[in-house]
Amino acid sequence: MKQLLFLFTIFTTLMTHAQYDVNEVEETSSAKKSTFNWSAIKDNLYVGGDINASIGSASFIYFAPFIGYEFKPSFSAGVSGMVRYLSYNNGIGEFSKGTGVFVRFKPQIPLILESSFNIYSTSFNGVSQEALGANSWMFGIGYAYSMGSRSYSQIIVQYDVLKNAGVPENIMLIFPGGGRLYYKFGIVYYLND
Repeated sequence: MKQLLFLFTIFTTLMTHAQYDVNEVEETSSAKKSTFNWSAIKDNLYVGGDINASIGSASFIYFAPFIGYEFKPSFSAGVSGMVRYLSYNNGIGEFSKGTGVFVRFKPQIPLILESSFNIYSTSFNGVSQEALGANSWMFGIGYAYSMGSRSYSQIIVQYDVLKNAGVPENIMLIFPGGGRLYYKFGIVYYLND
């Protein structure tokens, strides 16, 4: 009988300690859910786009949106996209699209140093049905002009170390030996409040 009473006491003690408070569990789980702080991420997030257009014997429109995250006040990285449509007077046109990744260093305002790796695909109407691929690895220097506390305009000049002639970016200068200097102009906007 003493053994039965001893087992009953131990069993009820364990059962009592095994109970939990539903409100305590909900508070604990909601505290875990709220550890993700969107505001802190948004404070370092920026979006922007490079734009360019021309009308003439070869008319084109170019747009390259990007999104970046600032890890430190002078260092950021992000992803970008690109679309360009080029139309010649003879009815031939080309459509290019691309995507890439970039790292950006701003050692001192208004200086920008940037490197990017991009992958492109270009198709030609009226010439060929096959799309041509190209890659670029750009290194560039740029200037940022403040447009308020949350945005700035930028102009960046970049050199493609891969020297690929099929890169559908805005060419500024072609060097002997195949090297090319590209430029881009756009706006950057920080999402912080």
